[in-house]
Amino acid sequence: MKSVLIIEDDFGIRSALEEVLETHEHQVFSADHGKAALELLKSIPIPHIILLDLMMPVMTGWQFLECIKCDPVYSAIPVIVFSAIRDLNIEKLGVSALLTKPFDLDRLLETIERYIR
Repeated sequence: MKSVLIIEDDFGIRSALEEVLETHEHQVFSADHGKAALELLKSIPIPHIILLDLMMPVMTGWQFLECIKCDPVYSAIPVIVFSAIRDLNIEKLGVSALLTKPFDLDRLLETIERYIR
């Protein structure tokens, strides 16, 4: 079973993603901001992939990315960013994939499967 860490402050989006991914037989962990996710990473198995929102309170997705890029254990985890911001540069962010909100669920699942293998 592959594990996914969802970092999203919107409860509705987060819980819908949890439900869909669990239905597709993934082990799901979630946090509502980057700081909570960093704490969670200390107590869970290393996830196979991270789904990351950028605009969140407490610690943004950008700040979270900077923290994990400095850690050799976590920097190798594929990260899929999903955001309402339209003009993001995937190379500058240093992530595996970028989906804009509202995102197509089938496309998200296909992207997850591509990077989780």
